[in-house]
This record gives sequence, structure tokens and C-alpha cells, in this order.
Amino acid sequence: MCRILNAALRRGLTAATAQWICRQAEALGVSEREMLKAVLRAASHGVWLGEEEWRLLANTNKRRLAKLAGEVARLVKQGYTAREALDILSTAGPGRGVVLRAALGALAEAARGLISRVPKIKH
Repeated sequence: MCRILNAALRRGLTAATAQWICRQAEALGVSEREMLKAVLRAASHGVWLGEEEWRLLANTNKRRLAKLAGEVARLVKQGYTAREALDILSTAGPGRGVVLRAALGALAEAARGLISRVPKIKH
């Protein structure tokens, strides 16, 4: 019995898709609700991941499947494969958003320093 059928139908998915989500959740060992959230998160980015991609995601992190699916979908939309996206995310490590923001801040600061050193041309 698929417990998320009504929720999936309310969110615009078909009954067949809801059944597929339930089968995938059972095969991957995650809750149906978490799998539905993950599918919807990837779909919000316009990406549909196949069974092999879901297997890779579930092996990486079963508790935060929806968050990981969103990040992978964002990278897949940029042109990476799901496997490449997982490799990128796994090498970035925890707190990658903080590290990325710090790196961008340092880059912006360096650019400001370079702009201030440009000599003024006298006409």
C-alpha cells in the first residue's frame, strides 16, 4: 500500500508515478515521504533522475535525500551527470556553502583592491 498516493496526486503527480516512488523508497530503504520530497525537489529544478541516480543518492545520504536531490538536480541542470554532481558534492564536504561564500567574498575584496590601484589616465 502506497501511503503517499493522495499527497502525490495533490502535487500534480500521476498515480503511476506515486507507485514508482513507493517502490523506489522500499528498494532504497528510505521513507516514502522522504522519497516524495526528494522527487519533488529535483522536479522543481526541471530534472528527472532515474533509478540508478536515486540509488547513488540514497547510498550517499538517506536522511537528507531531498536536500541532496535538490543540489544534484541543480548541478545536473548545469550540465553535469548525476555521478559527477555527487563527486563534486562529496569533495566539497560539509559546510560547503559557508566556504563558497567566504571564497566569493575574498575574490570580491581582491577585485576591489585591484580596481582601486588602476592608475587614472590624464587626458
